[in-house]
Amino acid sequence: MKLNYIIALVAFVFTFSSCQQKTSENKANETEQHEHNHDHDHGHDHNHDHGHDHDHGTTTTDKEADKKDTCSHCGMRNEDFKKWNAYIQDGTESYTFCCTRCMIASKLENKDKLSAEAEYQVTDYYTLKIINADAGFYIMGSDVAGPMGKDFIVVDSKKAAEDFIKDHGGEKPVKFKDISMAMLMKAVK
Repeated sequence: MKLNYIIALVAFVFTFSSCQQKTSENKANETEQHEHNHDHDHGHDHNHDHGHDHDHGTTTTDKEADKKDTCSHCGMRNEDFKKWNAYIQDGTESYTFCCTRCMIASKLENKDKLSAEAEYQVTDYYTLKIINADAGFYIMGSDVAGPMGKDFIVVDSKKAAEDFIKDHGGEKPVKFKDISMAMLMKAVK
């Protein structure tokens, strides 16, 4: 009996410390990836209004709060990756994601469940503003990693995309509506 208790305790401590270490690594990676990017002036005016409210609703229950606190796709804590968060609003249902990659994966995996009126939002890499997903330019294959590793990097203009590719490499930018499951799989390899 004592041996089973000790084994269970060791397993719990190991699992907890592994989770804590992964969260610390992800926070360090996020900080390192974004630290230098926001001091560069690439000649873009990123202070324009995108014409929509960025309040993603209020939560009224613990279950609803948990839904916003963790990625709707992978379960990671959204708070740890605010600079990468993405969102889907489908009627009264709100989904929050740790990164663009998770939002796109969820969209593609649930295309038959999401309504045609669903709204998609992503975080612009340079300005950290929430933008309509259709307005973004998506770059894959760069040297910048997101919370889940390789990811689509989103910027709000063609000029910003060109500048990003000059600084970080990557393929020709694509639009949100053109991203397929094959492209997603290629982007994350």
